[in-house]
Parts: sequence; structure tokens; C-alpha cells
Amino acid sequence: MTPIAPHITAYLRERLPLERQASRHTTNTYTYAFKLLFEFASARLGVPPSALNLEHLDAQLVLDFLAHLQNERGNGARTRNSRLIAIKSFMRFVEYRVPSAIETSTLAAIASASARASQSGLPISAAIVCAMSSRCARTADW
Repeated sequence: MTPIAPHITAYLRERLPLERQASRHTTNTYTYAFKLLFEFASARLGVPPSALNLEHLDAQLVLDFLAHLQNERGNGARTRNSRLIAIKSFMRFVEYRVPSAIETSTLAAIASASARASQSGLPISAAIVCAMSSRCARTADW
């Protein structure tokens, strides 16, 4: 299992502000998104946030988190997509730091499909089916 703490710390302290030149507002927004995600994952999995591992962040957990944002927290699609962008960006960062994290590349693909679904009006579940099959090979099919 790969602890998530050193990777999220590097992402929020080095990658965003120094390498990507992200504004303080963007960094704070992403930090809050991960705070919400880790609280949700911690409650769902029954482990403290400090004990979360990269392998805990699977596609189903992220999709449940996105549904939680909309259904229980009352967030709109724009806010949900903002959180999704933060997660997707972090997963891309992790892919380079931990090449063995194959599941995270699947998660990034699903997150991308979910974002495209919300823009096109297609239900997220349908977008995931498309992302995992060859039926929607072109974005024009959306």
C-alpha cells in the first residue's frame, strides 16, 4: 500500500504553486477539495485520513464522493466539476511519481469521462460505460 500523505503534500506545496505557477486561490480550492475527499473516504472506509493510501482512491469511491457532493452537500455541477478537476490533476501527478499505481490511471480516465458527461448532459454512469468500452471511441458520439 502506498501512503497518500507524502504525495498530496508534494502536490499541494510543490507541484501547484512552484511548478504550475497556480495562484494561491487555486491551491486553496484544491486543498479544500482534498479535505472533503479525505473526510468522505475516511468515513466510508473507517480509517483515519492519515492512514489513507492511494489504493483506497478507486473509481467507485470517487464517483460516490461526487454523488455525495451533489446529493448530500447540495453542490451544483460546477462545484462538483471543480472538485473532479482537482482529483484528476492529482491522479496525473501521482501516475508519474508512482508508476505502479495502475488503478489511478483508470481513475483518471473515468474522471475525464465524468467531466465530459457533465458538460454534454450525459449521465455520469453512461459516460463511465463509454469510457470503459469501445462504443464511445469518439467524443463526437457524446
